Amino acid sequence: LEDGPVEISLFDQPITIPDPGPSGRSSDLDNGIIAHEYGHGISIRLTAGRNNNSCLRNVEQAGEGWSDWFGMVMATTPEMTADQRRGVGTYAGNQPTNGRGIRNYPYSRSMNVNPHTYADINSVSVPHGVGSVWCAMIWDLYWNLIDEYGYDEDLYNGTGGNNMAMQLVIDGLKIQPCNPSFIESRDAILAADEANYDGANRCLIWETFARRGLGVSAQEGGVEAFDTPITCLNAFVVQKTAVSEAFAGESITYDLQIVNGKSVAIDAPVLYDTLPAGVRLIPESVSCPFTLEGNVIRFELDDLPTGTVTNCSYTVETNQEDFSYVAFFDGLEGGLGNFVTEVDLGEGFWRRWLNDAYEGRFSWYSQNSEEASDHSLITIPLALPAGERPGLSFYHRFTTEEEWDGGVVEMTLDAGQTWIDLADYMIKGRYTGRLNESDSNPLSGRRAFTGSTGGDWIETIIDLEAFAGEEVQFRFRYGTDEGTAEEGWYIDNVTLFGNLFSLSNVVCAQDEESEYCSTVTTVIFAMPTSTEEVLADLPLQVFPNPASARLQVRFGAELQGEVQLDLLNVAGQRVLAQQFGASPQLELDVSRLPAGIYFLQVQTEQGHATRKVVVR
Repeated sequence: LEDGPVEISLFDQPITIPDPGPSGRSSDLDNGIIAHEYGHGISIRLTAGRNNNSCLRNVEQAGEGWSDWFGMVMATTPEMTADQRRGVGTYAGNQPTNGRGIRNYPYSRSMNVNPHTYADINSVSVPHGVGSVWCAMIWDLYWNLIDEYGYDEDLYNGTGGNNMAMQLVIDGLKIQPCNPSFIESRDAILAADEANYDGANRCLIWETFARRGLGVSAQEGGVEAFDTPITCLNAFVVQKTAVSEAFAGESITYDLQIVNGKSVAIDAPVLYDTLPAGVRLIPESVSCPFTLEGNVIRFELDDLPTGTVTNCSYTVETNQEDFSYVAFFDGLEGGLGNFVTEVDLGEGFWRRWLNDAYEGRFSWYSQNSEEASDHSLITIPLALPAGERPGLSFYHRFTTEEEWDGGVVEMTLDAGQTWIDLADYMIKGRYTGRLNESDSNPLSGRRAFTGSTGGDWIETIIDLEAFAGEEVQFRFRYGTDEGTAEEGWYIDNVTLFGNLFSLSNVVCAQDEESEYCSTVTTVIFAMPTSTEEVLADLPLQVFPNPASARLQVRFGAELQGEVQLDLLNVAGQRVLAQQFGASPQLELDVSRLPAGIYFLQVQTEQGHATRKVVVR
């Protein structure tokens, strides 16, 4: 045949086969693709037994991921490393060996190169995109086992970490059910480790999957979680929780969770819980054996076998005289006048964001850019009351490129000439990490809010007593490097307390080796009360309380004239207001309000009253 296109006629219909040209490459010469296609035969035949060949057809099946993995494993050589870029189909695609390949990202253990986590299965193609998310996880596992046991060049009879990874993946395919989810495939690999190695790699496997969102609490369908089993903590842990806000005179319940995550039992550990000043313990509320010595509760626990979780709780009463008051509040519902924005580097900026807020409808938001940026959200000048304990509180959530991008909170006493990082004054919701050194992020090397809150809004409280009497401005400064983009940082309900009254409660547990402590902080507010409860002669019922959708207000006698119902949040901001004609029962729709504590103010011609309401 002569060089050039070949024309073939079938049934008088011409077909032209083009010359691929000098850059054309055959996938027959790409070992990764060949191993990939053979890999389909392995995963299809092994899943749910050799007699089933249709058990990888569900949305969450990872057939393409196993095949990518087989292709890379069979082409790995001893000099390769975990963090280098490995693309699939780079030869056939005429790409360099470190090219992206045919997936959204090249494979690498580095999250900066391949940031895939479990939730990504909801935004990628099926099956190739979904498979690439699974492959990212088991590719990490391959290298983590090599780090632990070394690399053996004998692929068939070796005993290195690479051989162990192959054994676990192959046996996991045999164990998993028909049409497995990611969770079922993960559990099959754990079962394979138990069968082959007596579970010696259990925690390594859990930590590998949890790093990419397939932790213990993850749920099928891409609901990710990053937690590991308590027995993988290899520590004795005590965790204390309580409400973040309460009202003067109310009771507060503290819950303690004691976890033995060590590999050995702990003999009769002792917990010491120090009560803050201004509270009274309700002895009958304590759920574990205890003694009270002054303001210290001593819990004496039984022996804790490995993996044991023990729970205790108790309740205290607060006094009515000590409480915080709000000097400034902005939930962004009334406009932008209390803030200015500033951009020092790049194109990132802060903006008012609709329908993603801690409370109400609006919040501040800045995206985590893939370019270097430095931009700030700055408050107007605010006076910190002298002679008191002022404090700053705000709610926020964030998802940033962990350890590379993040935000800080700073304060100026001289109209912006110099700024103070407030890290050392945070008493709740402190910075989550330290940013790596980077030439492109102006915040590199600093402590910051970085990583992810998992979609949850958290509260940060800053004690400003050292600056009482000063006029200050605060700024929320966000810095990113050149690299991976993420969702970003949201901020809402910025509050300045004229007097910050909070209860910080510390519990410590001791075993034979060391001491472990946990602290919880609750801000105390004044309870709004009516000075003219003339509705006492007019019975008033508010139900259900707590409420989740509809709040009913029922009067026990005939009303005269109109009724005004106002619902206020703890900062005194009116979040709901409605006027009614005289009726024995009224209804408020609270379904769109965030969970929390509110005050219902009822005003009639006969008088007015205030009732506390909980929305959940």
